[in-house]
Amino acid sequence: MPAPSSDPPDGSLAGISSAKVSPAAKPAGLASLSVVSEPNERQLSKLQNLGRAILPANSFYAQKLKGVDPDAFSDLQRFRNLVPFTTRHELVRDRLANPPYGTNLTFPLNRYVRCHQTSGTTTVPIRWLDTSESWSHIVDNWVQIFQAAEISSSDRFFFAFSFGPFLGFWSALEAVLRIGCFCFPGGSMSSLARLQAILDNGITVLCCTPTYALHLGEVAKEKQLDLSKSRLRLLSSRARAGVVFRPPAHELKPTGLAQRSLTTMA
Repeated sequence: MPAPSSDPPDGSLAGISSAKVSPAAKPAGLASLSVVSEPNERQLSKLQNLGRAILPANSFYAQKLKGVDPDAFSDLQRFRNLVPFTTRHELVRDRLANPPYGTNLTFPLNRYVRCHQTSGTTTVPIRWLDTSESWSHIVDNWVQIFQAAEISSSDRFFFAFSFGPFLGFWSALEAVLRIGCFCFPGGSMSSLARLQAILDNGITVLCCTPTYALHLGEVAKEKQLDLSKSRLRLLSSRARAGVVFRPPAHELKPTGLAQRSLTTMA
């Protein structure tokens, strides 16, 4: 779980282990990763710091990485050799055996200030706790995304999601507040009411899933709402395999919702 803010927000090695399969991690022609670029050296330093933070404090990883010394991560190849992947099934089993949060915790419970969980569609929900520091790290990432999308304090946001325990746009909402934008929470509203609120409040950025954006466009067409009168210029959405992109105008035209789109990794 959470480690220093320079590290991933979940404070585990689960996400970092994905570096094992990154083609960019080992340029062609290099027999060893002992000679690394500056970004890889920075990554290695963060891995070492993260290892020192979770070992032995984090019970889950103390057991999984028994006998592993973070200072032995002399290069990324050494890290790959010492640290196995962490799978979803491992986390689920740990969560079931040690309710309600499992043992993937680096700090005492009173250090954690946020809790979110997965939908539980395919298995039991997995709960994730964040400290103030790790939560701020997540929000910082959203701020960078919005800066890249040229968001300013003059923008007006509408959040069309349930505001339930799923992480969703909670972190995006806090990033928007940090930037100083107007926010309208549309949690329990009907689609028609949301569309009317978007028109009435001069909303410029809509945050919702891609499929729901399409649904809003269909509702607007059915109810004969003229979305050309809206100030909406950007659709910010979350998709399981999303990337930041700005599709051609004709791809967004059918929704009638925005001039361009921004999709981020879920």
